[in-house]
This record gives sequence, structure tokens and C-alpha cells, in this order.
Amino acid sequence: MCALKGNYYLIENSIGEVISSTYEKIEFELHRNSIIQSIERGTFIVVSNGGNILVGVVASTKLVIVGTGSTRPSRLKMGPEEIDRTLPELKDRIYNAYEAVIVGELFEGRFVHASNLHHAIVHDQVYKMDPEDVREFLRIPCDYLHLIYNEYGVEAVLSHVRKVKSILDENEFLEFLKGAVRMLHIRGEDELIRLLVNIVD
Repeated sequence: MCALKGNYYLIENSIGEVISSTYEKIEFELHRNSIIQSIERGTFIVVSNGGNILVGVVASTKLVIVGTGSTRPSRLKMGPEEIDRTLPELKDRIYNAYEAVIVGELFEGRFVHASNLHHAIVHDQVYKMDPEDVREFLRIPCDYLHLIYNEYGVEAVLSHVRKVKSILDENEFLEFLKGAVRMLHIRGEDELIRLLVNIVD
């Protein structure tokens, strides 16, 4: 059984909210007063879906423009804080949405990779994954890189692998790579294996 370190049921801890989802990925927006203003590609996130905990990896972002008369946002010569103070309506019209690939979930008290039975629901809360929970998620052989690759390509995978490397120690990272290569070989993802081998070299 996995004892979660992060509190993914306390709404005050959440950084954002799901705005659309499928079984494969979610789109989410950061809360207006979130403790973070942006989130790095490759970062692990958790979505709390009622009783279910889904694990995702941030892979992409896009600018969303809501109901405006102009075709593109104005270029203003002022910083974000000044824009918020003098033109607060812009924050309601223009924002970044993030996309994350669902790479696993907590199932019967244990993390599983690439086998999510549930999907996120609009307005579910999004949390940054606690580093200790990330370590627990990565203790099993890595069987999800193909999901990121198939949805978002090489750069998204490389960003994620760099992020993993910053969390794990050297031995843990080598174990992560060995597990990833083994599982990718089983899945016939030879191109992705070559990429990972080049990272080690």
C-alpha cells in the first residue's frame, strides 16, 4: 500500500482546475491566485477525481483568448503586475491553458503506469505531485514514456526525463532509464529507446 505524502484532497493546496479531459489527457488552467504563475513542461501533476488519484505529466501549453472583439491580444509595454492592476479584465480574457498526459493512477492503494481506468472531470482540482510521491510512482519500471511521445513528441519526453533526473539521485535515475528501456522494448518502441540511450551517453 502507498501512503501518499501530498494532500490531494485539500482544495487550498491545488494549483489549478481541469477545464477539459479524456482518458488520455487533461487540459487545465492555473487558479488566478495560485502559488505558482506557470508550470514547467515535464512536471508531474496529480488530479483528484473524487476518490481517484490520476497522475499526469505536463506536456504543452496554449494561449486561450475568450470572447474579444479583436483578433489578437494587444502588445502592452508593461509587466504582468501592472497589467493586473490597471487592466484586470485582461486576465479574464487571456490566459494559458496547460495540457498534461495521464500516465497512471493510484489503484487499490498502489501506483500503476499507463493503465488508468478513470478520467478527470471538469472542475477537478490539479496539484503539483509531492517529490516523495514521484519517487514512489517511479519505483516500478517506467511504462508511460510512450504515452507522452505519441501525444507530444520527442521534446516533451526529453523535458520530462530532465525533470525526473532533477528529482532522483544518480542510481535511481539509472534504474528509471533501465526500466524505461525494458518496457519500451516490450512495447516495440525502438525509436524512443534510441533517444533514451543517447541521453545516457
